[in-house]
Amino acid sequence: MFKVLYIVSALQRTGPIFQHVNHIKYLDRQRFLPRILTLSPESQDSLMDEFIRLGVPVSSFRLGRFASFIQGRHRIRDYISEHTPDIVHSSGFRADLFSAWINRTVHTVATVHGYPFENYAYNFGWIGRHLIAPLHLKILRRIEKPVIVSHALGKRLLKEYGFTCDFIPNGVDQDVFFPVEAARKRQIRNQLGLPLEHQLFAVTGYLSPLKDPVCVAEGFLRAAIPNTAMIFIGDGVLRGRLSRLCKSGKIVLVGRVTNVQAYLQASDFLVSGSHTEGMPSAVLEAMACGLPCILSDIQPHREILDYQPQVGTLFPVGNAERLGEAIRRTINQSYKIQRQAALWIIENHLNAKRISEQYQALYENLLRT
Repeated sequence: MFKVLYIVSALQRTGPIFQHVNHIKYLDRQRFLPRILTLSPESQDSLMDEFIRLGVPVSSFRLGRFASFIQGRHRIRDYISEHTPDIVHSSGFRADLFSAWINRTVHTVATVHGYPFENYAYNFGWIGRHLIAPLHLKILRRIEKPVIVSHALGKRLLKEYGFTCDFIPNGVDQDVFFPVEAARKRQIRNQLGLPLEHQLFAVTGYLSPLKDPVCVAEGFLRAAIPNTAMIFIGDGVLRGRLSRLCKSGKIVLVGRVTNVQAYLQASDFLVSGSHTEGMPSAVLEAMACGLPCILSDIQPHREILDYQPQVGTLFPVGNAERLGEAIRRTINQSYKIQRQAALWIIENHLNAKRISEQYQALYENLLRT
């Protein structure tokens, strides 16, 4: 049996951490023994219980960002000596840095969840784009097997920076996210206090400029389709601006919830206005529930439509007018065909079990070397 150590900053309720939950859930425990190491203390919004439920030991260094750089190299080497993993699989800047400090007697894998030069620019501005992103790329070059979740973004890194990485997309757990019949959908809406007769457009994720929820809400309102409503599932810095649009009566702010799957099962469509993504978990979760998608025209969204174009419609990033047109266009197409396309993509390509098997194959190849 081979030991795999997963390193992350913390187990907060985010897309990348859910991907680790999915991956470990379908890990062949006859071949691989998983363990989690976190670098920072856990917040109240932690998924630690999910890993404990899966029988995965969790350790933590409980270090702050500054302390990580001072103590990290020695702490990780001592930890590796004690637990002797065969593979270390990291995710995120600090986790990748710790992995890069490990001596070459241990195989290293890192999952890159987005395009660094866009993600860091949105979060940290000029410093993110010109300092943090190049530094992260330098760290990743020390990882034996970096893996990116979008084939298109991997090609960009190769073309623009000469950086080579493997490609394994994200997946969604079909035991959690699955479609329901009309009667069950109506029952869920009643339980959640959602409109029973309206067509519901769901938007999930953090309400930040990167996700552009204000453009999404304005585009939906411009579509001006009777008997429709849009629900925002999540919270964030733009909640105040969105609140002003709620006066129309067609926008509902649900806030942050732990039962996202119920809201998706109660909905009819998903809308995403993201300016940058890796392979968006929110879109995959909606598709697993049978929702057609109206998506901003970025490479990872186009990559999803490449599997089956009938799953949804694209609109230019940040363009509320064109989003309104895309919504009207989508709602006039065959819902059955769009729904079947969404479910087909998940069943045949982007489900958690299949993705976990791809990582396990990668581990096997490393161990053979």
